[in-house]
Amino acid sequence: GLIVLQVNRSGYAYQKGLRKFDVILQASGQDLKDLNSFWKALKRAHKQKKSLNLLINRQGSTLFLALPPLGK
Repeated sequence: GLIVLQVNRSGYAYQKGLRKFDVILQASGQDLKDLNSFWKALKRAHKQKKSLNLLINRQGSTLFLALPPLGK
């Protein structure tokens, strides 16, 4: 997974629930092995105008976050 080291408190991801030190395990059903795999999932969701669905580990708890396309 990928560890979130910084989240802008006035940014879109923070508003949707992403927090510092969250561990992103999956993006839209794809396991994340590196930052490149995250960017690929993000670009794919953007191109298809779909939400980027994240599987997150936060302090030992697993949760899902949906980041809808901007403007939705």
